[in-house]
Amino acid sequence: MKILIADGSPLVADRLMAGMKEIPEVEVLAAAGDALVTLASVRAHKPEIVIVDARIAGARKAHLLQTIRRENPGIVLVVLSNLVYPQMGQHYRAAGADLVVDKSNEFTHLYQFVREVLLSFQTSAGEKANDGMRERLAASKLKVGLQLVLLAFKAYGHVFGR
Repeated sequence: MKILIADGSPLVADRLMAGMKEIPEVEVLAAAGDALVTLASVRAHKPEIVIVDARIAGARKAHLLQTIRRENPGIVLVVLSNLVYPQMGQHYRAAGADLVVDKSNEFTHLYQFVREVLLSFQTSAGEKANDGMRERLAASKLKVGLQLVLLAFKAYGHVFGR
């Protein structure tokens, strides 16, 4: 499974690339640092997952997300942001994001999400070859969502007195 990382921060991009390379059967494409390079990379490499910084250079609001989604409806699109609150999450999802991740404290959730997507991809390998990753994920989306909720409870268990 190919993953494209698009983040303007070399530190964040390097951290993401290193973490993703630890996941078997994941090919991490070079990190893109701005919106134009990101679009060109998506068009050239056809990744199954795109992880994009919400504030990547050269992007106007949700235009990059909308363009990626319009041109590649089967891609799983993940947005990284430092401003994750309900209204922003809704905004990103309306623009085409499948998942919105808080950069400051949810990196481990992102790695688990990718593992779950890969597992979903492997278990549905018998489906039509032209089905997009997003459609393949739909069958197990509830499982992925529940997994992320459980991970959040584990990560923030101390807040709930556990």
